[in-house]
Amino acid sequence: MGAAVALKAACIHSPSPLGGVLAHACYTDFFAAAKQKLGPFRTWVLKALLPGEARRGLEDFRPADYARATTRLTPLVFISGTRDSVCPPEMGSALADSSARGLFMALSGAGHPHWEKPELQNSWQMEKAVNLALDWIAGELTVDGTLFVDEECNYRNVPRLKKNNSRSGGSK
Repeated sequence: MGAAVALKAACIHSPSPLGGVLAHACYTDFFAAAKQKLGPFRTWVLKALLPGEARRGLEDFRPADYARATTRLTPLVFISGTRDSVCPPEMGSALADSSARGLFMALSGAGHPHWEKPELQNSWQMEKAVNLALDWIAGELTVDGTLFVDEECNYRNVPRLKKNNSRSGGSK
């Protein structure tokens, strides 16, 4: 939840000069992430067991709203592992797309971060991602689309595909 809280703080303080935000494994909304990990029934049970005030607070706390509300003055970098089952890459990509100045970074083969089990993380890959994110924030790296960092710490720019509104995928 720390990434989501950092995003909210950036939104609240976005008129102030902030260097930027690196949000690792940020969800679009709490219960969507819970449903992704636990499934619909267990998420329903979780909601039922939470005290009303806590449940309403989590329902109202939607990082996607904060991403949309930040200005171009605040660069936002969303980092997700390609195997993250709690905050999947689609969430990080959606957050970057909705922000005024956002970048999405995909860590190949990485799951959800477990800070209490560092042996499950590729620290070299994460260090490379953080350094690339800082370079992008500083304007020293240009990215058109997604930045992909593989397990060997090689990186490449993966351009976003232009959306095509036709169902056939072709033009007439």
